[in-house]
Amino acid sequence: MRLRKGVLGLNERLCDYLQAKAAAFAFPGRGASLPPVLLIALPKSGSTYMQRALGRTLRVQVQHFSAAGISGSSFRLADLCRFAEGNVISREHLQPRAISPKLLGEYGINKAVLHVRDPRDAIVSWTRHMDRSLATRGLRFVELSCEMAVPAVYRDWDFARRLEWQVENKLPDFVRWIERWLALVAGNSDVEFLITDYAELADDARGLVIRILDFYGIEHKPEWISMPSVAYGKNNIFSDLETRDSADWMAEMSRDVLAAAHAQMPAALARRFGWPHPEQASNDR
Repeated sequence: MRLRKGVLGLNERLCDYLQAKAAAFAFPGRGASLPPVLLIALPKSGSTYMQRALGRTLRVQVQHFSAAGISGSSFRLADLCRFAEGNVISREHLQPRAISPKLLGEYGINKAVLHVRDPRDAIVSWTRHMDRSLATRGLRFVELSCEMAVPAVYRDWDFARRLEWQVENKLPDFVRWIERWLALVAGNSDVEFLITDYAELADDARGLVIRILDFYGIEHKPEWISMPSVAYGKNNIFSDLETRDSADWMAEMSRDVLAAAHAQMPAALARRFGWPHPEQASNDR
């Protein structure tokens, strides 16, 4: 038994060594020592597209360090330590806890990007993502993603009814997530944050990549910038990054659902990012 355990331990160490060597070969990091690039993002904000663009540009690998979910996530120590070493990128949906910036700073992660999206817009993409997940993984996975009980009849509803349920039940989580992270950004001294918005990504994805590189102090050449296919972004967030209008999401909602979505949106938050003002948007509809 002891011999078998020893062989297993040796095999695991050898695999880790070979994997580390292969990763260094596959992701050279532009031949430089680069800081860890962290995107803390609202779900369905185009952050996976951004992660891919930055990873391709810098030639670094993705190193996640948190569990899934935006209200129950936590750090995995070994992965966090590896991320802090640099030459990696990660997009995380970290929960807005006061301890999060403190821990990041203590592990040497002193810069991060907070990426948001109008939650009324994001909830449409989220609902479509849940539709895809429902078809491939079932209702249990939808519950896991929503982090709440989902009625069994959800499977029988059409998209409009599912969107109504998501606006009522999940949209408030998106709003709270943004508000609490903004408060943490304003009140912390451990991590320097760059705040970005989906609208900036939709208007000029390449420019946003450059802005993030400049924020991290990463010297770069124009030919380094490598953007994924727009078709990838469309598949991931159900919108065309080249042509999407910032208010297209309104057309997805009935008048009653739109009113419910506007009721969830704090006017101050909308003003801060130039998102459609709840009262004015209701009058325009």
